[in-house]
Amino acid sequence: MDIKETLKDSVNLETTAKVDKRLVYLLGLFGLLVVIAGFWLLFSDWRKSRAAEFASNQGDQIVAELAQPVQSLKRVLHDEQVQSLAVRALEDPAHSEDLFAYINGRMSSISRVQVFPADLSQVQAMELGANGFALYSMLSMALAGNRALLQVHNILTPPMMFDAVPISAGDGEPLGVLVVELPPAYLLDGFKPNVDSLGFVRLAQYNGRQPQSILGVFGDASLLGEVPERTPVAGTQFRLEYPQLISVGLVAGGTLILILLSGVACLVAA
Repeated sequence: MDIKETLKDSVNLETTAKVDKRLVYLLGLFGLLVVIAGFWLLFSDWRKSRAAEFASNQGDQIVAELAQPVQSLKRVLHDEQVQSLAVRALEDPAHSEDLFAYINGRMSSISRVQVFPADLSQVQAMELGANGFALYSMLSMALAGNRALLQVHNILTPPMMFDAVPISAGDGEPLGVLVVELPPAYLLDGFKPNVDSLGFVRLAQYNGRQPQSILGVFGDASLLGEVPERTPVAGTQFRLEYPQLISVGLVAGGTLILILLSGVACLVAA
């Protein structure tokens, strides 16, 4: 073999070595990028899941905040002394003033108190005012054992909230129904929800087939979307609405594992 052939073989070996090193570098770089991408996807999914969980917890906290004044009202209406005075007011309407004075002393927001007999045949919805039919429905629900939920009647000017509970002297059948009237400010004045995570919150009342009543909005309404999350407020016809909290993973768990294993395999091969 002459010197020209020796030099030619040497050049070919060096070129081959250079090509092989580049492939190794590219394979290692590809594996590293795949592993980084896998961990980035994992972190992104975790961050989205945490954000959705935190926002959901914030929604629950706001509902719990709303429930406090509602439960305070319920406790007053079911108070033994209130029930006793309501029975006396049923027997003699002259005692209605004593009932109002006692309830108003416990809860000054209450502006009116009414008692109705268990026999609703004596009650005419049309004679109860502009909100007579809604009020009559509450009476029927209370007597039937269903919860006559706290609700706002927007037909009145200004709108007012109403709640109703059965009047009972013991464990027997209800003797009648106690209805109280109070302004929405009772619920809304101290309602200052933190919407940092949710972005937007709307307090609304479900009215069946009728359009819902809006009591308050907080934050950026454009974030709500067409299908918001709806959480009922216990003891009321109100519900809290906020943007739907959907945490969609960028990749499935099995796919993510395959991505990470592929990246590690490339690194090991390199």
